[in-house]
Amino acid sequence: MKIQMYLIRHAKTKGNLEKRYVGTTDESICKEGRAQICEYVDAHIYPGVQAVFVSPMKRCKQTAAVIYPELNSQIITGLEETDFGMFEYKNYEELRYDPIYQQWIDRNGTMAVPGAESSEAFRRRIRFGFGKLMQACAEQQLEKVACVLHGGVIMELMQMYGMPREDYYYWQVKNGCGLAAEVEIENENFVISFRDWVRP
Repeated sequence: MKIQMYLIRHAKTKGNLEKRYVGTTDESICKEGRAQICEYVDAHIYPGVQAVFVSPMKRCKQTAAVIYPELNSQIITGLEETDFGMFEYKNYEELRYDPIYQQWIDRNGTMAVPGAESSEAFRRRIRFGFGKLMQACAEQQLEKVACVLHGGVIMELMQMYGMPREDYYYWQVKNGCGLAAEVEIENENFVISFRDWVRP
């Protein structure tokens, strides 16, 4: 089974504009974010698809409704953004003098954060959620789909399953943008073969 898949990051939120760590905070897309997505729609950067999948968070559901108003979004639990714990919804200016934050920055975000979801727990959840997504594609016999997700989720998926092999931050995408890929099952594992960037 091969599926053409477009992994799109949700539109900007108020927290994104303020450069906050927006994880479990379930905020809506902001006026600026909606306007930007509408510009991208008018520029025809988003391909037509048979179905659209989203995380349960409002920012993903609202973005999908703007990009694909003719499709009913299918919600996949498990593909929510990570929980940033004590850093949740704070930004650099608010955290810059916190010694725990400085240690986290110095270790390139690999250190455990108090109250946060662990990296391994995040990966397990993403694997589970993506498995459900692929099962839905198989049951519905879909060949071309869009997934409106979170930046961290897209990067984690590509780090785990992406080809060519690149590090986590290589797959970082801006709000409203994403990547085009082909997904298939190989040796009982998923392979997400990168094809092109989805951006203006």
